Amino acid sequence: MDIHGRGHAYRWQRRSSNDVGLHSMWFCFVAQVAMRYWRRVMCWLFLCSYPGLTFSATGDARVMLLLSEEGGAYREVAESFIVRAKQLAKKPPDIEVARVDAMHLDHWRGAGAPQLVVTVGTRAAQMFLEADTSVPTLRVLITRNAHESLQANVKDPRPKITIAAIFLEQPWDRQFDFLRILLPKAQRMGVILGPASQDEAAPLTNRATHQGLVPQLRILAVQDNPSRSVGSSQDRDPGVMFKDIAEQSDVVLAVPDPAVLTPNSAKWLLYTAYQRGIPVIGFSKSYVSAGALGAVFSTPEQIGRQAAEIAARALQEPSVDWAVAAYPKYFSVAINRSVARSLRFEIPDDAEVLRKLNAPEVPP
Repeated sequence: MDIHGRGHAYRWQRRSSNDVGLHSMWFCFVAQVAMRYWRRVMCWLFLCSYPGLTFSATGDARVMLLLSEEGGAYREVAESFIVRAKQLAKKPPDIEVARVDAMHLDHWRGAGAPQLVVTVGTRAAQMFLEADTSVPTLRVLITRNAHESLQANVKDPRPKITIAAIFLEQPWDRQFDFLRILLPKAQRMGVILGPASQDEAAPLTNRATHQGLVPQLRILAVQDNPSRSVGSSQDRDPGVMFKDIAEQSDVVLAVPDPAVLTPNSAKWLLYTAYQRGIPVIGFSKSYVSAGALGAVFSTPEQIGRQAAEIAARALQEPSVDWAVAAYPKYFSVAINRSVARSLRFEIPDDAEVLRKLNAPEVPP
């Protein structure tokens, strides 16, 4: 059949099944790419949808959020910061959001610098510190160990710089209170520490003893490789440590240390403990979903909210010493009810656990 239009003839031809398949594959590829970029554009449209955000500070304050990466938890912190900042604002604020490697940080001198920088993630904190500016800084989504390492490497002499931080980890008091609410009869607690967490041995032991727990500590040396034949007979292999800890404990507390809990060894710890009927207290919602009994943690949204409140105070009352390194104020709990039933533990509901932990009320 012929189709005529504007003096040109076009003939419909029957395409082979291979042509149709190729065109379908190409269409799917283009659709996936378009969707990926559409999501990215929508994300940044949201972040930019609050032009001119400042707090009720003297004059027009400028706040810069420097993100280590664009998406994921970094984006969630930025979104939460903006929402909470808007709630606290009494006049049009000015908040800018950018990925750290897209900024010319060496230009931030004098009048061109913001009044406050919030670095989101360890990479952003490190790159901003290397820029060697004196802008007051709030670090979030950073571990205590990473924050203290950056502080130890500060150049000297340099202008006095104000640096605050909200750590990713929960304080030991909160973690042990959570453990006791879930497992009031536990007597022995197993923990494996690594190079990044071994300095926590003393405070962890003190808090465990205060809670009536006998700590069973093992420390993984720097040369020990958690990815090496987990479950082998080598004395210093994490697999052997996991079995040893599980056999001598009523509960295992998982401490986030990259030398101890790799993706493979984290699963092995859960499997080893579960096979022996020993609950694991984790440190994230995802680890609870994977098989830990429970965890207390702070979400990116909660971190962003607290960061906005600290920033508001810093801009409203510059003379107040707001620059402290602190643990998260807001937190959540996650409990794996299936694991609790399998191990025959009676666990209060989430709301009751939060009440017993004295969780602060979320601002309206």
